[in-house]
Amino acid sequence: MPSKDGIDTQSNLNSDLLFDVLGSLGLNAAPFETKRMLIDHSLLAARNKIAHGEFLALDREGYEELHAEVILIIETIRNLVVDAVGNQLYRKSSTG
Repeated sequence: MPSKDGIDTQSNLNSDLLFDVLGSLGLNAAPFETKRMLIDHSLLAARNKIAHGEFLALDREGYEELHAEVILIIETIRNLVVDAVGNQLYRKSSTG
């Protein structure tokens, strides 16, 4: 963990911050390299428009595609965490 207070997402979790968070937890960020545009442009841009009261045109198909991608990202992160816990990858090595 970067600080005793946890991880600071700076209010908006973009792909760079996701990579920082995953790295600070010792998790492999490689599965998300191909998701940078999705996270930063499709998801974060949509979130920002909604948060700032701007109109967001999104059809049902577009929403369903984005939803499926976000669920896949969440499940992948969950699997990385479960694997890290199962293999005790969170433990600091005494040789280093």
